[in-house]
Amino acid sequence: MRLRNKLLNYRFIRKSKELTYNVQFQNTGKGPAKRVQVGITVPSRLNSETIEIVDYSPKCVMCDSAYEGQSCLDTIIRRDSVFFVFRNIYLPGMQQEGVNDADSTKGFIRYRIRFQKELKKLPFKSQASIIFDRNKPVITNRSVGRWLPGISLIGMAGYRIGYAKDSVSRQTKDMVLGVAVSQYSPYRPYFQPEIYFNVRQQQTIPTRSDNRQYDTVVNQRRYVATGDRYYTVKSATLLDVVPLHLRYNLNRFVGVGAGASWSITTTSSEYERKVATLRESGVNDPKTVEAQYDAPATKRKFEAHNGAAFADINLGLARVGPAFGARYYYYFEGTHQYLFLYATWRF
Repeated sequence: MRLRNKLLNYRFIRKSKELTYNVQFQNTGKGPAKRVQVGITVPSRLNSETIEIVDYSPKCVMCDSAYEGQSCLDTIIRRDSVFFVFRNIYLPGMQQEGVNDADSTKGFIRYRIRFQKELKKLPFKSQASIIFDRNKPVITNRSVGRWLPGISLIGMAGYRIGYAKDSVSRQTKDMVLGVAVSQYSPYRPYFQPEIYFNVRQQQTIPTRSDNRQYDTVVNQRRYVATGDRYYTVKSATLLDVVPLHLRYNLNRFVGVGAGASWSITTTSSEYERKVATLRESGVNDPKTVEAQYDAPATKRKFEAHNGAAFADINLGLARVGPAFGARYYYYFEGTHQYLFLYATWRF
């Protein structure tokens, strides 16, 4: 049994949904066969009602137009199988006396069949059972149709929120842009490498306070400073690489995944921020305001590396199209763990 075009492209399959199968048989017996039945299993992803005979041998008429006793080909179609029955034929055997032409002992049936409307990207197998007269069935090889993996490019954008493991750091927020690559419209578990670029800014809770009062001038107005608070502000740009990410789509709308990532801090800066509480001086109705002063920043490049494990779920069109997801990162070092909320589009 043979399938023409065993490797198929799922992305463009709607343009060529028709498959062609060919089943060959040969009478190796000592006498002629009068009846040959070819029973074929039809994979669940193919529609048996669309079967169309292309060619066959031995040549004969179709049984629905034959007279009694005439050689003919009968077709019996069921949901998961089809039977092609050659009736009242003469197919010589290879060991039959006076038969010298091996080709005269052979026959075949070639037919076309279409896919079901709901088509999954999974291999599909078909096999034939051939019975000559009343002999035992001859089982053919399995003909397997497979799909080319295909490449799916994925654009990702989101917001990553960091939660402190200690009492010093406040919540951090990162804007994230990334791209990923995976198999096109997979139905089995698959790997999805990713790469992200994100900008992070973090401000600690006050590292120290100064409650002394002093006079100051802001925008040519006199104020009394009633207290100062000092913060440490950190900002960084990071490159996150996800070399290991195993995913599985539970259905058309839900996908889950887990993996490991490696984060590289490409640039970073750190400075102290002073926030002063000021009260107007020398007026009847003084107003209280806050003023902010930033010290010069200390800048660094490629100073930190950090690994993390993560778990992920997304909702939407899990295989091709838009989806929204959430991913939890557990970093092995540092003071924060992260929740990544994102949107994707799979092409």
